[in-house]
Amino acid sequence: MRGTTGEHTNAVAWPLPFWSTLKGLLGKVCIHRRLRALRIEETLPLGEKRFLALVRWNDETLLVGVTPQNITLLQPDTLNRAYRSVREQEPAA
Repeated sequence: MRGTTGEHTNAVAWPLPFWSTLKGLLGKVCIHRRLRALRIEETLPLGEKRFLALVRWNDETLLVGVTPQNITLLQPDTLNRAYRSVREQEPAA
């Protein structure tokens, strides 16, 4: 298809009611992000393929040791108490 000046155009003239309908439909679209219960807060490498990870599960923080062969939960009760006391001492932003 050639325009008035002779160049090729691929433009399609859409009628105005189409755009207003499309705008109305897109205005009603709502995207909800799924909340995740499991998050890795921080990791600390300990060498080749080994690390410690602070894992947040709902309202608990767990210290996990990870190697290629094993995943170990390390002192969950002590860590949760320490985490809560640090959070209580932080000044409100």
